[in-house]
Amino acid sequence: VLDLYNHRDPVLAAALQKGLDADRMATGDQLDGETMKPKGGLGNAAGMRQSAQGAARLMAADDGPRIAALAFDGWDTHVNEGGATGRLANLLGGLDGAFEEFEKGLGERWQDTAIVAITEFG
Repeated sequence: VLDLYNHRDPVLAAALQKGLDADRMATGDQLDGETMKPKGGLGNAAGMRQSAQGAARLMAADDGPRIAALAFDGWDTHVNEGGATGRLANLLGGLDGAFEEFEKGLGERWQDTAIVAITEFG
């Protein structure tokens, strides 16, 4: 996609490149340059916490970004969801852990922070 934008829309390509660079820093370079999809790890509790921790570290800096977007895969759980210890509970625990990492990592900035969690379903 980036290569296409480089040829068709250099301004959009530059903005996309900045976003990809910021995402690489936040995820510890876990982004696959070929597909632009997260490599393994971000769809589990530990990966969610790690991603939020990295984003919070960047955002807490005085010259850091003020907006971040994180994507966590694996929510399409139609079977084997389980109860308190099933797949869905693990995902929700990971999301809760990610919010906790944001709170810890942002320090004083947390009081001025809004988190919006959205989903695509359908």
